[in-house]
Amino acid sequence: MNTKKQLGHILTLILMLTIVWTVGGAQVVEANNSIPDGILASGEVIDNDVFTTGQIVTINGTINGDAFLVGNQILINGTVNGSLFIIGQGVDVKGQVNGTTYAAGVQFDLEPASTLQRNLYFIGVSLSTLPGSTIQRDLIALCLGADLKGTITGNTQATIGILEVIKLIVNSLGGELTGPLSNLLSKGPGSIGAGVNLLDIPNILLMQDPPPAAGIDSASLTAWLVDVARAFGLLLILGAVVYWLFRKPLDRTTRALRARPLAGLGYGLIALLIASNIFLVGILVASLIFVVGFWLGTLGLWSFALAFWALSFSALVFFLAALWFLVAYGTILIVGYLAGTWLFEKFLPKASIPGYVPLATGILIYTLLCSIPMLGWVLSVLFTAWGLGAAWLAYRNREVVTDLASESTNLT
Repeated sequence: MNTKKQLGHILTLILMLTIVWTVGGAQVVEANNSIPDGILASGEVIDNDVFTTGQIVTINGTINGDAFLVGNQILINGTVNGSLFIIGQGVDVKGQVNGTTYAAGVQFDLEPASTLQRNLYFIGVSLSTLPGSTIQRDLIALCLGADLKGTITGNTQATIGILEVIKLIVNSLGGELTGPLSNLLSKGPGSIGAGVNLLDIPNILLMQDPPPAAGIDSASLTAWLVDVARAFGLLLILGAVVYWLFRKPLDRTTRALRARPLAGLGYGLIALLIASNIFLVGILVASLIFVVGFWLGTLGLWSFALAFWALSFSALVFFLAALWFLVAYGTILIVGYLAGTWLFEKFLPKASIPGYVPLATGILIYTLLCSIPMLGWVLSVLFTAWGLGAAWLAYRNREVVTDLASESTNLT
């Protein structure tokens, strides 16, 4: 799974959990049951949706509706016939959930004989499914570590901390993972982390690909052309939209980079370093938002807490998505537009050419250069840094122009 797909799954997962808690939780708080002392005894049945909070929430009986549980430790020993929504530090499931499970927490454990009849969506630190546990459909997770030894009938789409980064780096170097870590990073259902100790990571074996055989490999050439065409087509469509909607900001940004290319690269490298860590900061901010909302809930303001969570998480997701688009695509369009414009001014200064043609030319050059093995990765980083630096220079120049205009108005 490449980095762009990983971020797409992360943002989709956060947005989905936000919407679910906003729409479902608000209705439950207004009209449905809670469990006294956070404990539903064995044999007890609730024929309604449930919203319960507490330090320790224990479900030993049966809930015939949806269950919204918020607490420090959450234990599911009974049966939830609807969907299960959980926010907690530690979650331990030993019973059965017949609906979809949405969970956010530090640790989530599926014990032997536990069954989730539908999908599991999880955001947190640690995920564990022990032998004998079953997820009847898909697992979609974002966590720092996972030990998946149970059965997952559907697909597994998991982003598990630094392990995926290791895989991405190794693949970009043209190597191949063997040994325990190859099983840890496999994409098959239920295979991520199956029986693998994280201490085995230092034993990674990098096996370089064998030297290519003499002559032209038509299959490899076709695959390369397909990849280049796919990347070029996507950037071309995005470039057309950006050029149509934001032509003036695009012109202003490229002019700023042309005036100070070295400064743009320097600023861009710093911005790239900051942006590479901003998503970790986003997880920290999301944790702070959760704690504040939980504190409001303990004061009896659960309706307000849910509204606070909805607004805060939505704003955070929007910010992260906008930042990711700028880093992944906006920088390419900025540098590509500058490169194409410079080429046409250099070699065809008097030609009458539509403004979009230089952008398309620059995108094509970028796509071809970045498809070069090894060197393409370095060029991609440099182009991204230049694009970020250009955006920063354009923003600063805009502030300077605004200040000068304000001073001129005051003098007048």
